[in-house]
Amino acid sequence: FNRALTATEKALITRYMQRAVPLLGNNVVTNGTFDTDTTGWNPGPSAQLSLSSSYMRVANNGAANQYAQQPIPALSTSKYYFASCLCKGDDGTGKGRLLLGGNSKQRDSTTSSSPQVLQVVANAFSNAITLSCLSNTTTGVYAEFDNVTAQEIL
Repeated sequence: FNRALTATEKALITRYMQRAVPLLGNNVVTNGTFDTDTTGWNPGPSAQLSLSSSYMRVANNGAANQYAQQPIPALSTSKYYFASCLCKGDDGTGKGRLLLGGNSKQRDSTTSSSPQVLQVVANAFSNAITLSCLSNTTTGVYAEFDNVTAQEIL
């Protein structure tokens, strides 16, 4: 084209782009950056939560496969969400898992200590997001998480 688009052409392109590229709502996770504390995150029965260089560390402390969970009342079982986080394993046996809404929609990291992006799209079966340290080793292993978000797909 060597001319300006008409109003109709602009409207059609805008409509197509809105449908082709998902729009995301507000982030419903509270304190997903872990800059100063782990407020809002509840540890599993034998999990130990701490901060490590602006990551939340979830460590197994006497039991395997421990987790931190945040209840999110705004999650609706009739809607779909995009969840994302950065995750690092302990370079041993600990690897991380991002689980949205208590269903089988999850992403696992490797045990590498290099940051990995975990992302999942799911509808919520329950109103929580869970970050887990997956390892059968009961002590001395951990996974670390940062920049945790969950946004409704509009």
